[in-house]
Amino acid sequence: AVTSFVALSNDSLKLLRTRNNNVIWPNLSLLVTTMENKDNDWWNNTSLREWWDMLCATLEDRIQAGVPILRVRLAYHGSPITSTDFLRDIESEGLARVKQLAPDVVDNRRVFKDV
Repeated sequence: AVTSFVALSNDSLKLLRTRNNNVIWPNLSLLVTTMENKDNDWWNNTSLREWWDMLCATLEDRIQAGVPILRVRLAYHGSPITSTDFLRDIESEGLARVKQLAPDVVDNRRVFKDV
């Protein structure tokens, strides 16, 4: 049984969403998800919110299906981006949402240049 999965993109993260009450890898307990390595222009207010929304929707789907993912590891291997107040707000809100959906969250990312 698959108990851990590394989602290297939003497309691979979408695999974990439930469809018609069907769940892939019901024994999955660890999700390592990586923000895609994109050009700095890609990580803007919209794209960053979409990434967090996809991650949260995936976790919520699995909770509703009765197969929650208990451990989440966040990674980012791209170049740090320049922060804005709005991007920082999206980051903190997204991380807070994930922490409500999974009891064990480790964030090893360095998203912003000035952190």
